[in-house]
Amino acid sequence: MGGYSVYTCAVLLGAPDRLASLIQLEKTAVFLAATVLAAPHSGPYDGTLLAIAVAFWLMARSAPLPLWCWTLASMIWLFPMLSRPCCFP
Repeated sequence: MGGYSVYTCAVLLGAPDRLASLIQLEKTAVFLAATVLAAPHSGPYDGTLLAIAVAFWLMARSAPLPLWCWTLASMIWLFPMLSRPCCFP
């Protein structure tokens, strides 16, 4: 196992494979959300990255999720299509 990925580092530190995968998924979700939220210029198409980040974040949870979590994720994904052009120039 080579490289410096979060998964590799977690496994080398003794974490089980499932936990290492969840840690990698959380990191990916944080970076996707940060890409959209920190960009000085974002358009409607950037909402897709945010929706993917929310989906990764929700999938990384161990407990079953209530319906409102998935509804929120789908609303974030649909917002650019349903919003007026003045919201996203």
